[in-house]
Amino acid sequence: MNLGERIKKLQKMNNYSLRELASKVGISHTFLSDIENNRSNPSLERLKDIAEALNVNVSFLLGEKDEMDNWLTNDDFISLYSRFHKNPEFKKVMEKINKLDSDQIKDLNKYINKKFGI
Repeated sequence: MNLGERIKKLQKMNNYSLRELASKVGISHTFLSDIENNRSNPSLERLKDIAEALNVNVSFLLGEKDEMDNWLTNDDFISLYSRFHKNPEFKKVMEKINKLDSDQIKDLNKYINKKFGI
């Protein structure tokens, strides 16, 4: 999954329209569309703004945490995330998850699979 695809998926998970996300980031919706469709690349500052608006870190947007790509393609997770992402407790959990290394993410996935049978 590339940068544009990640942004599109996270935009959907956050229930933002293209214009809403662009407004939160402080860019035009046409520029955001170009980023999502891989016609333009954002500056590092804009990338930080996009990540902040989507409640993820820049390394996630850049694909440095590939294990989490599975989460972005899981419709159940997307549905849960879109319902709970604004809950302060959920945000704290997601912030902690974003700081995990790949071995910790694998352990977390094993735990979730065992605990919830998914």
